[in-house]
Amino acid sequence: MSENNKTETKFPNPFQQEAPQNPFLDKNEPTSSSSTAITPSAAVKPEKSRVSETRVTNQEQTSIDERSLAQREIALRQKEAELRAKEESLRKTELKISKMQLSNYPFFYPILYNNPSEDIPQNYRWLTRIAFLYFHSFCLALLLNFVCSLINFSIMCLFISLLYLLVGAWIGWNFQYRKLYRALMNGGDSGVLGFLFHFVFGVGFNITMAIGIPQTCGTGLWTALDAYGQKQNTTGTIFFASFLLWTINGFWSLYIFKVMLSVWRQMGGSVEKAKKDIEKEGKKQAFQTVVSSYDH
Repeated sequence: MSENNKTETKFPNPFQQEAPQNPFLDKNEPTSSSSTAITPSAAVKPEKSRVSETRVTNQEQTSIDERSLAQREIALRQKEAELRAKEESLRKTELKISKMQLSNYPFFYPILYNNPSEDIPQNYRWLTRIAFLYFHSFCLALLLNFVCSLINFSIMCLFISLLYLLVGAWIGWNFQYRKLYRALMNGGDSGVLGFLFHFVFGVGFNITMAIGIPQTCGTGLWTALDAYGQKQNTTGTIFFASFLLWTINGFWSLYIFKVMLSVWRQMGGSVEKAKKDIEKEGKKQAFQTVVSSYDH
């Protein structure tokens, strides 16, 4: 028998296992391992995209948080600057109050405070010194008027002259000199207007006392001429000295009033503004009166 006519006899391999058949698979459809199997690269791609999206989201959130922190830091710095400014203002106010409470006048028995070299601006210190000297001259005139009432003795005039001395000195310090002092220290036209309002009564008082009307118990020209007419030359001379002192104080006070009036205008004061301020103050006081009466 020749080799070409030989037929190979194939024997089944008992150790070979057939691949499991899918009962739902169409038998006519060719099976391919590449079409049914999931490659590792296909399975990893969605996972990689999710990771990249998560990273982008985290970066955006981080940038948002950084901007928010920067804005908060800027706001905190602004608040810190405002707080420092308020603390500095409070410190200056407390320093002013402590200075005001520190008594240094008169030097032999300090009960009042006076320090224009530190409290008053340079361009107004001369005016403060002039007003300070005027206060002493005013007190001296009150004291001399009291002495004159002892010479020309009268119970009523003695009592009134003593009242002039005590109350007048207090008014001269608080409502004349201190009003001018605070107005020049704070630099407000309303404070200067308050000084002018109170000081005009002082000018009128000086003029009245210089005239020396007997019913006012003031020693001036009238009382001096009466003393000379009664041949009381010594008494008349003392009364005339009182008249001269009150006259000097009258002109002195007029000069201070004129200078402070120009200062008031330099600070922006005007009659129209003064009227508005007075109306506003009147409305405020009326409102406070209504509120207080309602509370009661």
